Amino acid sequence: MTVHLPPALTAAVEEALESVRGPAHRVARAEPFCGGCVNPSVRLVTEGGESFFLKWNSRAPRGLFDAEADGLRALRAMQALRVPSVLAVGEQTHGPAWLLLEYIAPGRPTHGYAAELGDGLAALHRSADGGWGWARANFIGPLPQENPPASTWAELWRDARLAPQLRQARERGHFHGADARLLERVLDRTEGLLADAEADGPSLLHGDLWGGNVYADSAGRHCPRRRS
Repeated sequence: MTVHLPPALTAAVEEALESVRGPAHRVARAEPFCGGCVNPSVRLVTEGGESFFLKWNSRAPRGLFDAEADGLRALRAMQALRVPSVLAVGEQTHGPAWLLLEYIAPGRPTHGYAAELGDGLAALHRSADGGWGWARANFIGPLPQENPPASTWAELWRDARLAPQLRQARERGHFHGADARLLERVLDRTEGLLADAEADGPSLLHGDLWGGNVYADSAGRHCPRRRS
């Protein structure tokens, strides 16, 4: 099965591949690649037989894939898990916004896969320096997410995660009456509920860890799946 890419997307990706890999990288075909539900994603195969991973979105908010690329680079730099390298990012101009990554072929988990993945996640979670927050705003799915510096994890989670999402939900007609009061109580109690979580200090976090976001590579080792 092949996927027919928008012509403007194909042209933009081929131009990017020429910049990072040389002029002989014309797209021969695109094959569907599973994982996630927000953006279409494919395995690109060039005329020379090389493979790359591509995801795109014609309705992506500006900066969506730039922010994701920054996060992937930060995770990869920790060398705690195998994370695909970012090759190029394209903003929405004459076609959809897109993100081009190294393609890592899936395989079967080895006997020690789960333990190795757990050790890698633990190392990743011990790797962050500085305080809570992030150097730039990013997104949760397609929704914008601010990451201001905070003195505690509870402060960041309450003021930059829970409260903005609750406000947006209310603006769209959700969570009134008893539901709203219950969620307000959660906001009021956030510091106490998350106090123990701050004992180990800040962590460099990834997306939600489910079967669509991580898989074994061809050597049977862990590899975070590219969220789509």
